[in-house]
Amino acid sequence: MVLRDLRAVVRGPYAAGLDEESVARLLGLPLAGELPVEPGLLEAQACGTPPGGSARGPLARFCTAFWEQALAGGGVS
Repeated sequence: MVLRDLRAVVRGPYAAGLDEESVARLLGLPLAGELPVEPGLLEAQACGTPPGGSARGPLARFCTAFWEQALAGGGVS
């Protein structure tokens, strides 16, 4: 195995009856987190702004928290 710790990061909307934990369980992976919806993402991309380009946006906040936890060695929940 190449990776010792593979986890799922999921994003809805989900099919009826599913949630982030169900998706991770069906993949057979621990859930690392759920990506929040990023309002205006398509418009920002059309203007050349990369996903998470706004430091105050939900995607950037998720990524910052994800990396802080992962680099601290505490894993991700």
